[in-house]
Formats: sequence, C-alpha cells, structure tokens
Amino acid sequence: MKHLLFVVSLVIFSNSFSQNTAIKKNSLSLELAGTQLIYSINYDRIFYSENKLHLAANVGLSYIPPIKNYIDMHITGWSLGWSTLYGKTQHFAELGINFTMWSMLDIEDNFFINYFQPLKFGYRYISQTNRLSIRAAIMPIVSIYQDPDAEFLYPITPHFSLSVGYAF
Repeated sequence: MKHLLFVVSLVIFSNSFSQNTAIKKNSLSLELAGTQLIYSINYDRIFYSENKLHLAANVGLSYIPPIKNYIDMHITGWSLGWSTLYGKTQHFAELGINFTMWSMLDIEDNFFINYFQPLKFGYRYISQTNRLSIRAAIMPIVSIYQDPDAEFLYPITPHFSLSVGYAF
C-alpha cells in the first residue's frame, strides 16, 4: 500500500511540475538594426499554430532625436509586420515582411516621409523555461516611397537584425 501511495504521489507531483511545452505566443523585444534601421521596440504575437507552422504579427516603434554633428532631424518610425515561423517548440526558421514608415522633421521644420518594406529571412529562438526570445535575420530593405528631397535610402539596401526580448 505504501508503494502504491508513493507511485500515485510521484505521478501527481511530476505532472504539476512538468515543463509546459506550449509555445509562448507573445514577446516584447528590443531590436537592433532591423525594421527601423537603427533600433526599435517591438511586440510580436503568434496568432496561429498548427504542428510546426506558426503565423505571427508584429508592431514596432522607434524615435531618434537629433544628434549633434550626426543627425540633424527628429525621426519617428513605426512598422507593421507578418512572419511565418517553421519549427516545433523553441527553434524556428522565420520568413517575414514588414511595412515601415519614417517621418522626419529637420531643424528647419521641413517634413519628409519614407516608406519601405524590409523582408525578413532569419532564425528565432523562444525559450520555454526562462522566457528569453532571440531573433537574428538578414533583411533586404526595398524602398517603396522616398521623399524626393530626402536622399537617404537606395532602392534596395542589404541589412540585418538582432533582437532580444521577453516571451510570455
């Protein structure tokens, strides 16, 4: 009887302390380079999961103030994106596309807008134990619209991305 009670207790406690293998569907991250070219704060949400295929949407924001002798304008950016992830629980191949807009106001109150579309080919790691989220990607950026007075981007610019965040 003691052995049966021990086995039942072991099963109950092992189930209550077992690792949850469900994918963390949300993440808040700091991205260097990436969709906003320099940095951004992003929120990602996996909204569909079926076996190894996962679909996610994200939004990102950034602000760059004027920096003496380097940038003479305020730059505010936002991006909306879509990613397809392929992987089981922690390691994913990622293919995505974003739409990014920059609004720029220079020190003489001239206003410029640029629209561009980063493509994303990368790797994403989402820890199931410590909630760490890491993403690295190659991101060719395709310029959709560039203000004629703001010569800043080339039509296609090679780029990369690295982000670290908290998954929940």
